[in-house]
Amino acid sequence: MIGQILNNRYKVTERIGKGAMGVVYRANDSKNGRHVALKVITNELIIEPDMLERFKREGETLRQLKHPNIVEFIDAFEHEEYYVIVMEYISGGSLYDLIKKGAFEIEHANQLVLGLCDALIRSHDLGIIHRDLKPENILLTENGTPKLADFGVAKLNEGTRMTRTGVQVGTPYYMAPEAWEGKTLDVQADIWSLGVVLFEMLTGKVPFDGDTGAVVMNKVLTTHPPNLRTLRNEIPSEMVKVVSRMLTRDKKRRYQTMREVALDLERSQINSSSSLKKQETSKSQFVKFLYAIPVLIGVIILYQWPQPSQNPVTPSNTIAPTIEKTQPSKTSILPVSTATPSCPIVSEAETFSKLILESLEGVEPTFQDDFSTNTNTWKENRISGAWQAGTMEIVDGVLRFKDIVGQNLVDTGSWSSAQDFVFEIDQILPEGYNTTEQRITFHLYEIGANTYAQYSLQIYQKAGYWTFRKSRGNLVEDIAESRCGLNPSPESNRFTFVVQENEFALLVNNIPVYYLQDDDLAEPGWMHLLCYSLAEAVCEWDNVKFWKLN
Repeated sequence: MIGQILNNRYKVTERIGKGAMGVVYRANDSKNGRHVALKVITNELIIEPDMLERFKREGETLRQLKHPNIVEFIDAFEHEEYYVIVMEYISGGSLYDLIKKGAFEIEHANQLVLGLCDALIRSHDLGIIHRDLKPENILLTENGTPKLADFGVAKLNEGTRMTRTGVQVGTPYYMAPEAWEGKTLDVQADIWSLGVVLFEMLTGKVPFDGDTGAVVMNKVLTTHPPNLRTLRNEIPSEMVKVVSRMLTRDKKRRYQTMREVALDLERSQINSSSSLKKQETSKSQFVKFLYAIPVLIGVIILYQWPQPSQNPVTPSNTIAPTIEKTQPSKTSILPVSTATPSCPIVSEAETFSKLILESLEGVEPTFQDDFSTNTNTWKENRISGAWQAGTMEIVDGVLRFKDIVGQNLVDTGSWSSAQDFVFEIDQILPEGYNTTEQRITFHLYEIGANTYAQYSLQIYQKAGYWTFRKSRGNLVEDIAESRCGLNPSPESNRFTFVVQENEFALLVNNIPVYYLQDDDLAEPGWMHLLCYSLAEAVCEWDNVKFWKLN
């Protein structure tokens, strides 16, 4: 296959690996010049209908998943007798390659697993269970970012005929007890497998080993994992508890969701860092004390030493030093937004939005608030009592809302109920928190009992990209994604939404970057903002303006 051009686009350059379901090649994509990875199902597996279905399922699964810690899906097609999945090429090897070199630094292991938790939260939210988590399926970019790969045995919660009865799915060392017992797998199977991976990263060995699958199965079903502190004493006790709970056979006592795992890992990381800082502070103070001893001794000797009797000399032209007391200047925590120069202008978005925005110059908005005063004009909120509880407040001239359960949903209020509108807002990601996503959702309208249709902009400022998503009932699709235009944290970003009839334009920092035509845009609805994190979410917004156009 080396040298062939597949699908009139991908020139195969080399074979880079072989997995259970096929051979992986590197290829050049003539469309954009980038390197890609081609996973090609092998001839001997094509005769297995279930295996081909699994292989196709991987492409279908990746098509739904867009996340910085999940390998990007590019294309899928049939070529002669082959079935091919095209993915982004990851050049940094796998987690397995690193584990072979020995145990990880605790902080490094924690950061990698938090990224994987975030990816699996996204996957589980879409009802997709990976079912084969292991170091070989965790690829690393050149800068060390983990990317979850190989969704070949992933299963949608809605159900599908994926495996024959009695056929176990997964890799022995990482399989949950319920997988060995042939039971239906859910998100807790992924939690177990990730717990095994974390254990291995921290110690360099798996908790349940053996020369055969039967030996491994017996240990998983009848014994407990070794004590982490016995194998590595410096592992924080809170992290030991997290791993132990991930590897609990009793599913009632095991973590129920990946978000709970991430929350406890972040807490253990924060507490560990605080403890380390205290130790370093104590050590620093002790060192300073040791350095001060000779100085103190010198002062004492100098003071006690006999001084010659003489009249004091007063210099005639001595200028006494003055200390100028200055008050810190009060500045906005939101710097002025400047768009990234390299951001390309989308002509359709510019043409559509320009006339509408120009017509609004000098027109008073339907609603506006720069949060310069604590008047609570934005009083509506889905979380009852948010203002009183302090989860929604005005701080230093910005609207801040926070929550410790993973997300906080803020309705913009009845003023945002409109079919045609312009909405403008400044977004900032405050430092010192682990917020991963800020979201602006609009045209949230009911299409059935507890079923909604909506469009939403997901802002991943730390990762440096945004996605635009359409949801209708159970169908969720990221219809646009870009790394263009976002200012890095802690700078602010201005987002402008222009909606009229069935047209939509998005402006990022005043640059038209996306255009959409969709009949569902004609439905009236309302807006809300969302702050999301693995642990405590804290978001800030400012300079809100909303114009109803109809």
